[in-house]
Amino acid sequence: MKIAFLGDIALIGKYDLTKNLRAKDRLNVMAEKLAKYDYVIANLESPLTNKNNTLVCKSMHLRTPNVNVELLKHLHINAVSLANNHSYDFEKKGLEDTIKVLDSNGIEWFGANSKHILKEINGKRVCFSGFCCYSTNGTGYIETGKNGGINPLTYDNIMNQLNVDKENEAFSIMSFHWGDEHTNYPKYEHIRVAEIIANKKDVIICGHHPHIIQGVEKIKNSLVAYSLGNCLFDDCISITGSFVLK
Repeated sequence: MKIAFLGDIALIGKYDLTKNLRAKDRLNVMAEKLAKYDYVIANLESPLTNKNNTLVCKSMHLRTPNVNVELLKHLHINAVSLANNHSYDFEKKGLEDTIKVLDSNGIEWFGANSKHILKEINGKRVCFSGFCCYSTNGTGYIETGKNGGINPLTYDNIMNQLNVDKENEAFSIMSFHWGDEHTNYPKYEHIRVAEIIANKKDVIICGHHPHIIQGVEKIKNSLVAYSLGNCLFDDCISITGSFVLK
């Protein structure tokens, strides 16, 4: 079983087909490499929606036109995590649009609406799940008693998922959106969380959010990548155009 784990993807700027007709050509080498894997997962930071207004209050909102799902398909991406601080930037409609586009194009998703993916790959049963930390300035987290929204990163949610995976006799692969942006090292409390999880069950943890690569650690039989960094990301421009993040 050969799985590729990709970092943060935002299909904006030079990775937006509506702004760069050669966006797909830029990805040919990567697509050729990823075609050799049994399964490819990524963290999708830009909702696939044509909605361009929002009541969500934050300095930077991300979105990408629906057509850019073609870039995900070109890269042979099988599934994406929606457990991040941008999936709800354009409110419930933006998340619903994203899910609809992914479903209609045969791309699986997890990390929202309490959803995980249970798969059998080359005879091995695995489960993909995703959770977003409250510290990442996200919105639209699932509230108590409700299923709709972004899966929050809590101790109870993690332990419940590990128990479900154990009952399903599945290897746990977890995507965590956590950490501080643009820092080289993981937070101490997140290292401790990884240690607690690794003492409960063998897992792979893929971290996202800092936008740069952090350490990779083996804890017993578990592997933890605290941050995979960016995979595809261009400059971010605020809705008003008054703020640019390089």
